[in-house]
Amino acid sequence: MTHSQWLARILREFNLPTLTTAKPTQLAAALPIVLCTTLLAVPTTSTADEAIIIGGGYALTTSQGQIELNVDYARQSLADKGIPAITYFTDGGAPGRDVFIQHEAPLDEFYEPLARVFGDPLEQNREYKDSTLDNIAGSTKRDELLPALQDILGSAEEPLWLLYNGHGKQSFSTPDHVTLELWDNTQVTANELHGELSSSKQPIRYVFTQCYSGGFHALAYDQPDRSLTPAKPQRCGFTAVSAFSLAEGCSASINTDDYRDYTTHFFAAASGFERNGNIVVSEPDTNDDGQVSPREAHLYTLLNANSTDIARSTSEDFLERWEPWYLKFAPGVKDLPSNEYAKLFRELAAQNRIPLNQDSVGIIRTKLKSLEEKRSNLATSYTNKKNQMKQTRNAIAEPLIAQWPALMGPYTAGFQALSTDGSLQTIIESITGMDEYATLVEQQNALIDLENEQLSVDRNAANLQKLLHLRRIATLKQQLQDYGSPADKSSYDAFVQCEEAPF
Repeated sequence: MTHSQWLARILREFNLPTLTTAKPTQLAAALPIVLCTTLLAVPTTSTADEAIIIGGGYALTTSQGQIELNVDYARQSLADKGIPAITYFTDGGAPGRDVFIQHEAPLDEFYEPLARVFGDPLEQNREYKDSTLDNIAGSTKRDELLPALQDILGSAEEPLWLLYNGHGKQSFSTPDHVTLELWDNTQVTANELHGELSSSKQPIRYVFTQCYSGGFHALAYDQPDRSLTPAKPQRCGFTAVSAFSLAEGCSASINTDDYRDYTTHFFAAASGFERNGNIVVSEPDTNDDGQVSPREAHLYTLLNANSTDIARSTSEDFLERWEPWYLKFAPGVKDLPSNEYAKLFRELAAQNRIPLNQDSVGIIRTKLKSLEEKRSNLATSYTNKKNQMKQTRNAIAEPLIAQWPALMGPYTAGFQALSTDGSLQTIIESITGMDEYATLVEQQNALIDLENEQLSVDRNAANLQKLLHLRRIATLKQQLQDYGSPADKSSYDAFVQCEEAPF
């Protein structure tokens, strides 16, 4: 445990949120304990020699600012633990724009009417820029990235971390064919990456946070399809979602207080501090051994991330792969077993005001059904409102285009001429003078409200689905102990040990 983590724990014991808010008398009482624990703390040595971080979009328009900030946050978190990172990001640091961010600023008063009628109002506050990440080792283009990975894997003498923060694409065949979407519209599947990692003589742990990332648990097995045999050397890790789900975490906003993605919670738990500097909401060091293991950071995220993600670890993936067909038809379990997933279920149920009794599952399913109906109604309202908005835009745009055809091509010389000859001012005055314009503004604002409401419903539904998932994993873990073969139990234990090894 780092000194800052020890200090955070002492502050928590004295109910002090931060040093800046603590009273002098409180700090005086805490100081002897802080000094004592700091002197007793023995710095832990990382089990990894270095990390490989791959990040960014596959094109400028998909390279959101959150991805860039997450890459920087992850490598700084690892650096604090003594793990240097080799970073591959978008175009490899070449000059030119490779990231876009969305500034939270009022729309430009002059150009707002034009943007609302002929473009995207958000585009006004969107900035396309060159990444500010330093020490970039290379591009994520497939034909450049894979040879670079081979060089690192072939020469590594210590265990490695492999992290990806970007986009993924779903597989319509088998889960191991989900992809990492790489720069210049290239990609690599989980199956292909499995083959690339086979050249490593060292254990590898991974964190994949993209959509459909659960398919990359294929890396942990000797065969990437439906094998239960762990790969050698050992591989294990964590993914934001299953192989069949979208992930949260690709905002263009640079307001990190709004981030709820897996990267944010996982590394906050690992350090003891959230991105804004606050101490994490609950103690991630559940076994009280003085350090937060990657597995503890993952379990913390499962409990505390109020997002659309339902994260997976390799050991959890193993339990789902292992489940014999006949257990799927076994009677439902009335009483939860005593394990960490049952504990998480109870804590999350309390957060969601689900009573802990024999009706718990029924109540969860009833609430889910209600949210699904609400989501369906919101989707219908959104579609109707969007169609109405399009009709209003057309009613405004058609007479203007008839008079100024150059409005059809906003990036052409003809459009630019409208600005120089004064026509643009006349067009804007014409737009704002129409009765339909006020309706258009109202409709577009209503669409934003509906999008936010849909996201809130999706997050609430994910929390309930997470409860069912935790209950299932808790049951599967107990069933493995009751019905699993010695080899299966040994494989599961090996994955858990891999996840629990210190950073």
